[in-house]
Amino acid sequence: YAMFYTSAARGFRGGQNQPAVSAQIAQMQGLDLPASLPSDSIWTYELGGKMELFDTRLTLEGAIYHSEWSDPAQRFQLTDSLNGLMAVEGIDVSGLEVSAIYDVTEFLTANASLSLVDAEYTSDIPGSNISAGDTPENVSDVTASASLNYFQPEFAWGYGLFGRLGVSYTSDRGNPAYDTFINGDALTMVDGRVGLEGDRYGIFVF
Repeated sequence: YAMFYTSAARGFRGGQNQPAVSAQIAQMQGLDLPASLPSDSIWTYELGGKMELFDTRLTLEGAIYHSEWSDPAQRFQLTDSLNGLMAVEGIDVSGLEVSAIYDVTEFLTANASLSLVDAEYTSDIPGSNISAGDTPENVSDVTASASLNYFQPEFAWGYGLFGRLGVSYTSDRGNPAYDTFINGDALTMVDGRVGLEGDRYGIFVF
């Protein structure tokens, strides 16, 4: 079994007004922030597929995509604690997503996924710290996860035995608009859970 697809989609949202306090602070600083922001829009193109192998024991999914975001609203630093808004020329985003599910045994399943994102501003933003090629706020370049999941129904006393062991990773995140912003660290989390699960009750240790 295999399925492949391609798509192109366009979305948009309405504009918005500049917060009054931001406009006043910007004016006091001699900055020319717009009184209102225009509507922004995005085009997204995607190519992906899904297939099952080894008598459906292995399922693979994947997609590559590219998005072109025009006139997005961007926070603009005014003070250490206050920001205004301005529309920027654009943000381009390209990415890859893949995932796999494998039935190791009747009761044990392995899962893995990976997401790679390359997002960047298409131009400098005059008066701010943002330059063309900078990564937008709070975007992680790499996200990955893997897990083993076990479930045996009717294990004992009418309860099923459940267990999980997983690990996830998210790369660091930044915000080039703010002088005072400290990059978020890369995060790795390991989790485990085991317990008994019935129709009405369950008990777990995690």
